[in-house]
Amino acid sequence: MPSQRLSRLILCGGFAAGLDLDSATAIGLLPAGIPVEQPGNTALAGAVMLAAHPELASAITDRFAGAEEVLLNHTADFEARFADALLLP
Repeated sequence: MPSQRLSRLILCGGFAAGLDLDSATAIGLLPAGIPVEQPGNTALAGAVMLAAHPELASAITDRFAGAEEVLLNHTADFEARFADALLLP
């Protein structure tokens, strides 16, 4: 996945919330020069928001209509790049 295609990276969940971005970039876990957001537990926040305001269901769906899921295991050279990246710089 070429990092030139990314305009921003949103890392969700507990692991992402505790990730030190400078360290993750230094070891090559994250690409340099791309804005990164760490919103935390977005699944829980979304469920709470929807439970409290069910009228927002269509707005929530519309907001993420353009999101793209990237399946790394479907990327042609993922396994080779992953194996190479196991050795930290």
